Formats: sequence, C-alpha cells, structure tokens
Amino acid sequence: MSGCRRELAGSSIQMGRVLRDVRRPPIASDFRAAARFSDGPGRDVTPLRQGPPFDDLADFVDCLLIDAPGVAWARIKVTITMLIDLRKLREPLTVWVRDSLITFSSEYPNTQVSTVGLWGDGFHGTAALHLDTPENSAEYVKAWLKEGPGCYGEDHQGRYCDSCWDFEHFIGDYAFPDYPDLYQTDVDAPVDYITLDGTIARAEPDQGDQGMHRIILPLLKAVLLSDLPFARLVRTPPFRLCVQMKERLFQEFWTVDI
Repeated sequence: MSGCRRELAGSSIQMGRVLRDVRRPPIASDFRAAARFSDGPGRDVTPLRQGPPFDDLADFVDCLLIDAPGVAWARIKVTITMLIDLRKLREPLTVWVRDSLITFSSEYPNTQVSTVGLWGDGFHGTAALHLDTPENSAEYVKAWLKEGPGCYGEDHQGRYCDSCWDFEHFIGDYAFPDYPDLYQTDVDAPVDYITLDGTIARAEPDQGDQGMHRIILPLLKAVLLSDLPFARLVRTPPFRLCVQMKERLFQEFWTVDI
C-alpha cells in the first residue's frame, strides 16, 4: 500500500492502486491531520491516527499507507485542521501600525486624536487602523445618546464613540501574511491557533467566526501595547486605545496616560 500516489490528499486504495481521487485542499499554512482506515462501510480496521504539523498533506497519507500492512483496501478519511501561528503575525502587524501612525502624524501634524483603534476580522485574517477625534466622538455620542448606553461607550472618564468604523479617520487595512483562505476549507473542520504564549487555542466550527475573533483579539491588544509612536500624535485626554473584532462581540477600550 505504500505505492499510493503521494500527491493525493485522500482516496480509496486497493493494493496500492488509486480507485477514486479526492481533491487536495489548498493549504496556505501548517495543518494537522487525522485519519481512519476502513475495509468496508462503517468498519474501522485501524485506530484514529493523528499527525503533527506537516508541510505536505501527501506525506501524512503516505505515512498512514505504509503503516497499514495486510489491508486489502482502505478508505481513508482525512480531517484537516488548519494551524495558524499568531507569533509569526505579531511583528509584521506591529511594524505596519507603527509606520501608519508615523505617516499620519506627518501628514496631519495638528489633528487632535482621542482614540486609536485596531479592528480585526479573524475569518479573513485582516486588521484595520482607525483614529478618532474628540469632536467626532462627541458628535457620535450626541447622536446616539437617546438610544441608551448600549449605543456608545462610557467609562470613568466619560462617554465616547465605541465603533471603530465610525471614527473620524480610517488609516488603512492590513492582510495577515500567509493567512489561509478559510473559504476553501471544510466548514465542519476546526481551526487551531498557536497563541502568543505558545499554547494551542481552537476555534470550533459551531462557534462560527466568533471563535476566531476571540482568539485574534489578544494579538491585536499585544500590538497596541507595544512600543508604538503614540507620542507623535496630538493626543487629547482622555486618550484611549481599543481593540475591536468584527461584529463587536469581542472588544476592549482602555485609557492611557499622556
């Protein structure tokens, strides 16, 4: 069975001959894989095998085939779990935010800034930088005040605009390098992340995009807590930083002394 063509992600195999090809899913990053062999409908002949991160899915399939002697034929079901290393994303995102703040401060040297917000989308792997002014924030609160506290932000320093996309200045958006296209993955497959502290966090399929947003949020906060050139901005008190994920179920605002 070790004679199976290595370019296949999974297939029905008989004596090393491919019976049915299964399309190899596009892999833009590391992944984990697990599989079972079956010699007939509903009957497993090997236990579930879990692979560590592989560079090539075919390597995992070959490993399984070589490891199943005496099986006349087998149907291999491979479950792909994307593995995204957030540690690799931190530095390039930090550099982009730093450069964007420097550019803004040079182009708008007299513009007052009350909030710097970093918005994120965990499914698409993107971030966006937004800056608000005290005037815009006050107008936002005034417009939404009658709708109640849930429509604006409020802390011990006062009320403020709590929606990044309603800030005065949209600086730009940023795509995480080598982030996989999750539209091309199995909708029932989880997505694993290596977090900044090296642990594994999993976004389960039934959590939807929110499972990914929850895991990405700490990355954005770590970036804003880095040594960034906020002092180049004309900051006004109370000066706030915020991280906010798409759909705003995960967000955090905090004040910073200036």
